[in-house]
Amino acid sequence: MNCSQCNTKITCSSNTSCWCTALPKLQSIDQEASCMCKDCLIKALAKQYNSKESISEDDRKYIAKLGEPNKPIDGVDFQINAQGLYTFTSWYLLRRGYCCENGCQNCPF
Repeated sequence: MNCSQCNTKITCSSNTSCWCTALPKLQSIDQEASCMCKDCLIKALAKQYNSKESISEDDRKYIAKLGEPNKPIDGVDFQINAQGLYTFTSWYLLRRGYCCENGCQNCPF
């Protein structure tokens, strides 16, 4: 099988043992597309979950109930900025569930 975005060859088991089950789910799935490689899926997740405007209040509450991830994922939960510092994404901060009042760059609250 090939990635539906970049056409890279991938192995997809399309069940609960697939590597992608460790990542958050995309809210709307293109029924015409098949699986994506890890890089393309992380880019799609970051685009969907790190946009403050696209997250409804109900979605914010749902995401907060998920709690902080056990193993943060580069590109989804955090990014490394130009200065080499780790910055949490809006998705991660939403999962934390509250504003720490430290003026985080990606604060969704």
